Amino acid sequence: MLEYKNVGLVEVLGAEAIADFAKAMEAQPCDPIVHGILVRAGRAGFHYWLTQEGDTLEKADASFRLAPIKRKINLGLQHFCAILSTDTKYALEFKDSANKWELALTAVEPAGLFSLESSYLSGFLQEFASWAGMGRLYQVHKKVGDSPHAQHSIIIEKEPVE
Repeated sequence: MLEYKNVGLVEVLGAEAIADFAKAMEAQPCDPIVHGILVRAGRAGFHYWLTQEGDTLEKADASFRLAPIKRKINLGLQHFCAILSTDTKYALEFKDSANKWELALTAVEPAGLFSLESSYLSGFLQEFASWAGMGRLYQVHKKVGDSPHAQHSIIIEKEPVE
């Protein structure tokens, strides 16, 4: 999923602005504008993922297409957790509660880009939830820890925004 970040950034910024944005990410990784652009790139990146690898959802669970919306989102989030868990940069845990889904990412090694990756993933997963939810918007936010090994959680509310 993270490999679609560059195509998402190209769609959002244009190919000529990518180098300048990369410098801005390095110089000011905590800048809210940088995080906002990465969220938007994640939303764009989802559509590229969907056209190239979207059929993996049905391969992982044959009932995915016919499942009710909340079940479909749950199945998809578990699928993305399985994909992301192959990355050795962070440990991942999926939590399903009554009113929200949560993906808890914990950095295995101190990494300055960890927060930036979670911003990209927030946008990616928000767009997935909207796609699976038949165009409804689901509120997604991050809960970020203070230390380099802190847990970052991506929280998706189960009730769509009306």
